[in-house]
Amino acid sequence: QTDDFGMLRLRLNDVNTKLRWMLSARQVLNLRIGVYDEESNANYIGITQAMYDAGGTDFIRLAPDDRFHVRRYSASFTYNHTITDQLRLEALVFAYTTQRNWCRQDFTYNVVDTAGNLLPPPADFSGQVWGDESLSGGAIYMRNSTGNRNRRFDVGGAEVRLRYNISGELLEHSILMGVRFIAEKAHEIRVNGKYPGALSGEISDEEFRPLQGYSAFVSDQISLGQKWMFTPGIRLEAMHFQREIIRGKYTVNGVSQVRDTLIINETSLQQWIPGAGITWKPAKGIDVFGGAHLGFAPPRLKDAITSDGVDQQLDAEICWNYELGVRTVLLKKIQLDVTGFYLDFSNQVIPVSESSGRAGAGLVNGGATRSMGVESSLQFQHDRLFQTKWGAVVWMNITWCQASFSSDRYQKGTESIVNLKGNRLPYAPEWTGNVLLSIVSPVGLRFNVNMQYTGDQFTDVQNTVAAPANGLKGKLAAYQIFDIGSSWESKKLGLELNCSVKNIADARYIYTRRPQGVRVGLPRMIFVGVKKSFGKS
Repeated sequence: QTDDFGMLRLRLNDVNTKLRWMLSARQVLNLRIGVYDEESNANYIGITQAMYDAGGTDFIRLAPDDRFHVRRYSASFTYNHTITDQLRLEALVFAYTTQRNWCRQDFTYNVVDTAGNLLPPPADFSGQVWGDESLSGGAIYMRNSTGNRNRRFDVGGAEVRLRYNISGELLEHSILMGVRFIAEKAHEIRVNGKYPGALSGEISDEEFRPLQGYSAFVSDQISLGQKWMFTPGIRLEAMHFQREIIRGKYTVNGVSQVRDTLIINETSLQQWIPGAGITWKPAKGIDVFGGAHLGFAPPRLKDAITSDGVDQQLDAEICWNYELGVRTVLLKKIQLDVTGFYLDFSNQVIPVSESSGRAGAGLVNGGATRSMGVESSLQFQHDRLFQTKWGAVVWMNITWCQASFSSDRYQKGTESIVNLKGNRLPYAPEWTGNVLLSIVSPVGLRFNVNMQYTGDQFTDVQNTVAAPANGLKGKLAAYQIFDIGSSWESKKLGLELNCSVKNIADARYIYTRRPQGVRVGLPRMIFVGVKKSFGKS
């Protein structure tokens, strides 16, 4: 549990247990049971750009009565049977139920007209103001109302896999095949309260969303000697969605009203998903690898069928992914990995939000996008630094990624219709990197220095640079974070002491403008820990 961690108060209980039965030398049964319970005052609202620029308001509680409560019960059985030395059966049955209730106080932004006059706050204004009212959108008006987003998900499923190994004089096969089934039912309710923190009130929306999914897959890992490995595979995904709306907001005779209803519609989709990977070992310590795979993600049911029961014909997210890389060990002390990647989305489903340049909520077909780049990592390890008993490890990784819209896609801008082709995707930095230096002394002391770098990012599809006063969009500047740490371990005593300082320079930066407003990165934080081991492992 924690108090005043940024803007968060948190009470959390997480209990898991695992039971294992050896039914025989070749049969194992596992049971996992988990209970998770969290209550916090997490909220949806971020500070405005005007508040961020003024400073000193990064972690105030804008909506102290907000309440986020999650409770989850889960259970799963796994059964493994080694039928022969070549054939293995794996089975899984699982189920869980999750209840998530989120009470959020309503709010709006101030408005200053073109003549510089501040317009009155809303009729249900609570009297609490955050920010600068002299700038339109620079201040937040808290309302005397709440929107409780209460959801429950009941999920169950099963999977059966067979692994079959075949050894020959020239070829070796490791065949994996299986089938999966999943069923889910979501129950969603919105309850509008009449004062901050109200958990009850008028039910304005209620619906059920049943779903059934089926999958079958097969892959074959083919080894040719010690140098070549080829792994083709294919998977079939089939899904059936349904949306049952029993209460909602509708316009009747020109008047918007909440009313009971019964709107039911359903839709289905099927998709073949092929892929293949290859590995080549031209010499000792060198691996060359590559692959081509189809990426697939179904549309979210809530967006695929509208609240009026209309099938939006929202396409699945389809992407061809290609990679080619090399992994090598140099001088027995340096490991180098370099991988190039190319992701070609025929349709990338993107979020619709004010921070991404659109009104409303949910997801829409974003059209064709393309992401390509190179990721690399280098690790150097030396056991005797400068001919002493000190050791050192240096690890670094750098990723360059160019992600952009690759086809014509038009959207209404502030002054005209704009074509998004060539624009960078939201929250896709061109450069990211990490460097870690760790030095180990002969008496068990370890010192670490770490630097994380994130390049600049756009937060909306129109690549808006200047942030408005409300801070819902605008370019994010690049930032780097430095962490240091030290630890001491005594194997004789079974004791380990550690201390670390995160963001030691206390850098202040915006890490996101989602879901609605500026979110500031955590300030300098100090952690101290003690670990004690009893007996022999």
